[in-house]
Amino acid sequence: MNLLLFLILTSCEKECKLKPIDESVFDLNKINNKYYLTSDKSEIDSITLIEKIDFYEKTSFKGPMNYRECQHVKSYIVDFQDKEIQIHLTKRENGDYELNLFSQCISSIDGFKVNPSELTNNKFVFERTSCGLGKSNIEQIILNGYKIESIKTVDKKTWKLE
Repeated sequence: MNLLLFLILTSCEKECKLKPIDESVFDLNKINNKYYLTSDKSEIDSITLIEKIDFYEKTSFKGPMNYRECQHVKSYIVDFQDKEIQIHLTKRENGDYELNLFSQCISSIDGFKVNPSELTNNKFVFERTSCGLGKSNIEQIILNGYKIESIKTVDKKTWKLE
């Protein structure tokens, strides 16, 4: 009985006071269904949108068996040469922003801590990591803000958005 009372007293859910990610920082409406890229060898390929994600966690919860923090996530997933690439921006309860990119053999475990003005003005480079048994032809992805600017493949081609 005392354990149950302890769990009830130490667990609490609270409403978020986090302001959502502003459209001027990350606007999912500006992500097109298809982008065309040209390689440095004058070849043409495309990036196709798979999904857009806009998730706002409205409450936080702290308890011995459950932890959930307030956050707002904007993300999109595209396909390039049969490989999925996910660009992911999270705004945490403390107001910090984190930019991540996930793809086979490229992972930003820690991500880039950014402030909103950096996101719209900076380039972010994501490099290939140890791939293990995975087979990916992507070596490097450069984002201009939250949008893909170029992709370098293992065959040394650099693909740039037109």
